[in-house]
Amino acid sequence: MGFNRIEDTVFRQLVKARLSYPASKAAMVEYLKNHFDEDVSLSKIYRYLDKLSSNQHEIVQDISVLHTRRILGGHIGILFYDVTTLYFEADYEDELRKTGFSKEGRHKNPQIILGLLVSQGGYPLAYCIHEFYSSSNSGNGTKE
Repeated sequence: MGFNRIEDTVFRQLVKARLSYPASKAAMVEYLKNHFDEDVSLSKIYRYLDKLSSNQHEIVQDISVLHTRRILGGHIGILFYDVTTLYFEADYEDELRKTGFSKEGRHKNPQIILGLLVSQGGYPLAYCIHEFYSSSNSGNGTKE
């Protein structure tokens, strides 16, 4: 697919585990140890996800889009974009996570907005994370 452009052991371990055993990060640690005899700590995975989100996010999305174009003959005819909110089991807000209206009744939990771009066949191409905008901090509940 092209992910070999990212020469990072933890990235390869995460991709291998997610493709063969999509589970929680804690379960991935056990899976990698039991099936590949690879030791990776849960804290190392979490630290790596910070690196992925800040440094390698665009590379991963570029690889996904190029691969999708390749398998579709160079043309992505239709895209779907979905937006949802995710909440955190935390009692505090920060610059990204804000409290506000929640369809799931999680009004007191900080939330973020997650956008996902997928191809017609459902192949994920890109994502973005935005600060949660509630009616109390934007006036109408939408990002302006």
